[in-house]
Amino acid sequence: AFYLFYYVLVRFTPPAHRTVVVGITSVVFFLVMLAYPNQLSRFLAYFCIWWLGAVMSEIYLGRAQAKEFFLALLPVALVALCLALLASNSDVEIDIGSSVLFPLLELRHFAGALVIALAMFVWSLNGWKGFQPLFAPFALLAPASYAIYVLHFPIMADMRESLELSPWLTIPVTAFV
Repeated sequence: AFYLFYYVLVRFTPPAHRTVVVGITSVVFFLVMLAYPNQLSRFLAYFCIWWLGAVMSEIYLGRAQAKEFFLALLPVALVALCLALLASNSDVEIDIGSSVLFPLLELRHFAGALVIALAMFVWSLNGWKGFQPLFAPFALLAPASYAIYVLHFPIMADMRESLELSPWLTIPVTAFV
């Protein structure tokens, strides 16, 4: 969904308005997801996290400024705040094997994106010292990264099912695989 929306965004939205359009779209579809849960709304709610990564890459390349970063960070922070409020009133217990983790799973994603983006922004203010040697090896994975992303879930799910791991072992073992 991100790639399809990206095409529409780039094709029909002026560059100066793209971050605002993504932010509004993500927040609106997050609210739609709350009222009428569906996968398309979930994908579009998450688009602001994906876009924040795109803005961070523009900062790294020197083509974006702090204003663009904070504008891209705003919808992620807003959704994270809404999820934190929902989580504070939630009686859901965290069970690794359960898929009914709303809003805790989503809060982890949005809050995690927020923390990582802020850390990366601070790193950018310090001139990205050490960035190149640390991340250069990952350039080797870039050509296959999408395939790895698409295939990781079924492999991890199958691994969990076949090994019948206890919940505390599930994450480290499947992460190792």
